[in-house]
Amino acid sequence: MIFGAVVLAAAVASASPRHTNRLAHDTSRYLLQHASNPIDWYPWGDEALKTARKQNKPIFLSIGYSTCHWCHVMEAESFSNAEIGALMNAHFVAILVDREERPDAGHLLADRAHRAHGRVHAAGQQREGLLIELGRASRCGDDCPAHTPACRRSQSRCSSVK
Repeated sequence: MIFGAVVLAAAVASASPRHTNRLAHDTSRYLLQHASNPIDWYPWGDEALKTARKQNKPIFLSIGYSTCHWCHVMEAESFSNAEIGALMNAHFVAILVDREERPDAGHLLADRAHRAHGRVHAAGQQREGLLIELGRASRCGDDCPAHTPACRRSQSRCSSVK
Protein backbone atom coordinates (compact mmCIF):
# COMPACT_ATOMS: atom_id res chain seq x y z
CA MET A 1 0.00 0.00 0.00
CA ILE A 2 2.75 2.46 0.91
CA PHE A 3 4.63 1.60 -2.29
CA GLY A 4 1.51 2.37 -4.35
CA ALA A 5 1.07 5.75 -2.65
CA VAL A 6 4.72 6.63 -3.30
CA VAL A 7 4.42 5.65 -6.98
CA LEU A 8 1.21 7.67 -7.33
CA ALA A 9 2.79 10.72 -5.65
CA ALA A 10 5.83 10.46 -7.95
CA ALA A 11 3.58 10.20 -11.02
CA VAL A 12 1.60 13.27 -9.99
CA ALA A 13 4.80 15.23 -9.27
CA SER A 14 6.32 14.33 -12.65
CA ALA A 15 3.09 15.28 -14.45
CA SER A 16 2.99 18.70 -12.77
CA PRO A 17 4.42 21.52 -14.87
CA ARG A 18 7.84 22.85 -13.92
CA HIS A 19 6.73 26.36 -14.81
CA THR A 20 3.52 28.25 -14.38
CA ASN A 21 3.00 31.67 -15.90
CA ARG A 22 0.20 34.23 -15.67
CA LEU A 23 -1.81 32.45 -18.40
CA ALA A 24 -2.79 29.82 -15.81
CA HIS A 25 -5.58 32.19 -14.69
CA ASP A 26 -6.98 32.87 -18.17
CA THR A 27 -10.20 31.41 -19.56
CA SER A 28 -9.02 30.94 -23.17
CA ARG A 29 -8.39 27.30 -24.04
CA TYR A 30 -5.46 28.32 -26.26
CA LEU A 31 -3.80 30.49 -23.62
CA LEU A 32 -4.27 27.77 -21.00
CA GLN A 33 -2.36 25.36 -23.27
CA HIS A 34 0.68 27.63 -22.75
CA ALA A 35 0.31 28.14 -19.00
CA SER A 36 3.21 25.83 -18.20
CA ASN A 37 5.66 27.23 -20.77
CA PRO A 38 8.90 28.65 -19.35
CA ILE A 39 8.09 31.87 -21.25
CA ASP A 40 6.59 34.56 -19.04
CA TRP A 41 3.57 35.03 -21.31
CA TYR A 42 1.14 37.89 -20.89
CA PRO A 43 -2.36 37.90 -22.35
CA TRP A 44 -3.05 40.95 -24.54
CA GLY A 45 -3.86 43.92 -22.34
CA ASP A 46 -2.68 46.98 -20.46
CA GLU A 47 -0.40 45.07 -18.07
CA ALA A 48 1.70 43.70 -20.95
CA LEU A 49 1.92 47.02 -22.76
CA LYS A 50 2.84 48.93 -19.59
CA THR A 51 5.49 46.33 -18.75
CA ALA A 52 7.04 46.63 -22.21
CA ARG A 53 7.22 50.42 -21.90
CA LYS A 54 8.54 50.33 -18.33
CA GLN A 55 11.23 47.73 -19.13
CA ASN A 56 11.96 49.30 -22.54
CA LYS A 57 11.64 45.90 -24.23
CA PRO A 58 10.13 45.02 -27.59
CA ILE A 59 6.99 42.90 -27.59
CA PHE A 60 7.08 39.37 -28.96
CA LEU A 61 3.52 38.85 -30.16
CA SER A 62 2.31 35.35 -30.96
CA ILE A 63 -1.20 34.74 -32.30
CA GLY A 64 -2.71 31.28 -32.60
CA TYR A 65 -5.69 29.14 -31.61
CA SER A 66 -6.31 25.90 -29.76
CA THR A 67 -6.95 23.59 -32.72
CA CYS A 68 -4.10 24.87 -34.91
CA HIS A 69 -1.57 22.15 -35.78
CA TRP A 70 1.33 24.56 -36.27
CA CYS A 71 0.57 26.30 -32.97
CA HIS A 72 1.06 22.96 -31.22
CA VAL A 73 4.31 22.41 -33.15
CA MET A 74 5.63 25.81 -32.01
CA GLU A 75 4.58 25.11 -28.44
CA ALA A 76 6.36 21.73 -28.44
CA GLU A 77 9.50 22.73 -30.35
CA SER A 78 10.09 26.28 -29.13
CA PHE A 79 7.79 27.62 -26.44
CA SER A 80 8.36 24.62 -24.11
CA ASN A 81 12.15 24.94 -24.40
CA ALA A 82 13.68 26.35 -21.19
CA GLU A 83 16.64 27.90 -23.05
CA ILE A 84 14.34 29.73 -25.46
CA GLY A 85 12.11 30.75 -22.55
CA ALA A 86 15.05 32.29 -20.69
CA LEU A 87 16.16 34.17 -23.82
CA MET A 88 12.66 35.50 -24.50
CA ASN A 89 12.10 36.49 -20.86
CA ALA A 90 15.38 38.40 -20.80
CA HIS A 91 14.85 40.35 -24.03
CA PHE A 92 11.10 40.62 -24.72
CA VAL A 93 7.70 41.05 -23.20
CA ALA A 94 5.92 38.02 -24.65
CA ILE A 95 2.21 38.36 -25.45
CA LEU A 96 0.07 35.41 -26.50
CA VAL A 97 -3.22 36.09 -28.28
CA ASP A 98 -6.05 33.65 -28.98
CA ARG A 99 -7.02 34.42 -32.57
CA GLU A 100 -10.54 33.13 -31.93
CA GLU A 101 -11.01 35.75 -29.20
CA ARG A 102 -9.12 38.57 -30.96
CA PRO A 103 -9.49 38.08 -34.73
CA ASP A 104 -8.58 41.75 -35.26
CA ALA A 105 -5.04 41.09 -33.97
CA GLY A 106 -4.71 38.03 -36.18
CA HIS A 107 -5.79 39.97 -39.26
CA LEU A 108 -3.41 42.84 -38.51
CA LEU A 109 -0.34 40.63 -38.14
CA ALA A 110 -1.35 38.46 -41.13
CA ASP A 111 -1.56 41.62 -43.25
CA ARG A 112 1.92 42.70 -42.11
CA ALA A 113 3.36 39.26 -42.84
CA HIS A 114 1.69 39.25 -46.27
CA ARG A 115 3.19 42.64 -47.15
CA ALA A 116 6.63 41.51 -45.96
CA HIS A 117 6.66 38.20 -47.82
CA GLY A 118 4.67 39.25 -50.87
CA ARG A 119 2.48 36.16 -50.66
CA VAL A 120 -0.53 34.94 -48.73
CA HIS A 121 0.17 32.37 -46.02
CA ALA A 122 -2.14 29.55 -45.09
CA ALA A 123 -5.01 30.84 -42.98
CA GLY A 124 -4.43 28.27 -40.23
CA GLN A 125 -0.85 29.21 -39.47
CA GLN A 126 0.33 30.79 -36.28
CA ARG A 127 1.79 34.28 -36.51
CA GLU A 128 4.64 35.89 -34.63
CA GLY A 129 5.78 39.47 -34.67
CA LEU A 130 8.14 41.78 -32.82
CA LEU A 131 6.68 45.15 -32.03
CA ILE A 132 9.06 48.00 -31.29
CA GLU A 133 6.35 50.65 -31.21
CA LEU A 134 2.77 49.75 -30.48
CA GLY A 135 0.87 49.28 -33.72
CA ARG A 136 3.97 48.79 -35.89
CA ALA A 137 5.37 45.34 -36.65
CA SER A 138 9.14 45.49 -36.81
CA ARG A 139 9.51 41.83 -37.77
CA CYS A 140 6.88 39.26 -38.55
CA GLY A 141 6.50 35.72 -39.74
CA ASP A 142 4.76 32.47 -39.18
CA ASP A 143 5.77 29.35 -37.30
CA CYS A 144 9.55 29.01 -37.01
CA PRO A 145 10.79 25.93 -35.19
CA ALA A 146 13.94 26.64 -33.19
CA HIS A 147 17.35 26.46 -34.87
CA THR A 148 16.20 26.23 -38.49
CA PRO A 149 17.82 28.13 -41.40
CA ALA A 150 14.39 28.63 -43.00
CA CYS A 151 13.27 30.51 -39.90
CA ARG A 152 16.24 32.89 -40.02
CA ARG A 153 15.63 33.60 -43.74
CA SER A 154 11.90 34.14 -43.14
CA GLN A 155 12.47 36.56 -40.28
CA SER A 156 15.10 38.58 -42.14
CA ARG A 157 12.63 39.32 -44.97
CA CYS A 158 10.18 40.86 -42.50
CA SER A 159 12.45 43.64 -41.32
CA SER A 160 10.80 47.02 -40.77
CA VAL A 161 7.36 46.27 -42.18
CA LYS A 162 5.02 49.23 -41.68
